[in-house]
Amino acid sequence: MNRRTLESSRNLLEDFYVREKGLIAFVDESYRGNERENEFPFYIVTGVVFEAASLAQARQGLSKAAKGSYWHTTESYRLKDFDGIHEMVEAVARSAKVLLVCVQLDIGQESLETSRRECLLQLASSLTGLGCKLMIYETRNHVSKKNADAALFQRAKGADLIPIGTRQVQSHPAVEPLLWAPDLASWCLRQILTRSDERWFEGLFGLTHVIDVAVSSPEYEKRPETAAALNSGPALPGAPEEEKVDRSSAFIMHNYQRQLQDILHNLPNSVEPLLPPAELRSWLRKTFPD
Repeated sequence: MNRRTLESSRNLLEDFYVREKGLIAFVDESYRGNERENEFPFYIVTGVVFEAASLAQARQGLSKAAKGSYWHTTESYRLKDFDGIHEMVEAVARSAKVLLVCVQLDIGQESLETSRRECLLQLASSLTGLGCKLMIYETRNHVSKKNADAALFQRAKGADLIPIGTRQVQSHPAVEPLLWAPDLASWCLRQILTRSDERWFEGLFGLTHVIDVAVSSPEYEKRPETAAALNSGPALPGAPEEEKVDRSSAFIMHNYQRQLQDILHNLPNSVEPLLPPAELRSWLRKTFPD
């Protein structure tokens, strides 16, 4: 992205910011497909909410934690910059007001794109419930996918799934460093789901509301060991490399789905989605039959 494009994009965002006096959300995602044998797919979409008046201060704090103008949590972990990740968690915890995470575990035969749409619309709906009318989310690389995202929100407004008066704006972390915050939070929650490792997320628990958007989300009987699953148990299969474990039984995979669901329900501040998940999925199937 050249300098002129960066400046133009930043000016565009500023035009949106000056109209908002309350809360602004910054959104990113993390997911795991089922490309590898027996891996368990999921989708996570995270919104980190800041006060409009504190954006500059929050941006300064994140840039200080990043020690520069670039941040990507997965890369920092790969480079073993563990202190840097903890510093970024602290910076987000100091400046954010609320952290909303939509998690879709009930993917089944659905495409990851459908799961992504479910999470985005559930998140947009829940943000509206907080009084947040502006959502900045990371743009995708291909024009067709950018247009598909725009169409998703436009049609959702036409169907009264999210209010017409809300705005969902595409941007890029190079333009808006506040998008580092949801990148970080999604990565931290991923470590809980894939490795039962909650240490990265500890500083964010007090801000977080986790929304399980599964279509079939039964209330499993709470067992004493489920809460302990946050700190113990084998790593689950999937990417990246350190998450892989060989699993061969569909029964085992079903049990892991239940384990992941129990983990979500045992996290602090787990809340229900505002849009009925089965109705939302039905609408998406009819509206986007891909």
